[in-house]
Amino acid sequence: MVYGLWGMIRMDWLALLAASLFELLLVAPVAQLITWRLRHVPNALGVLQQ
Repeated sequence: MVYGLWGMIRMDWLALLAASLFELLLVAPVAQLITWRLRHVPNALGVLQQ
């Protein structure tokens, strides 16, 4: 027997939405922090010190 839209009941959709929002709120700042840190590393860190 199939319930709801695409076989998922309302509680399943709410859990999927909550998990997606939590992941977005967790992953977005971490990705921004990583890219910010990588942009501030000099490209030729070891090459210039000969």
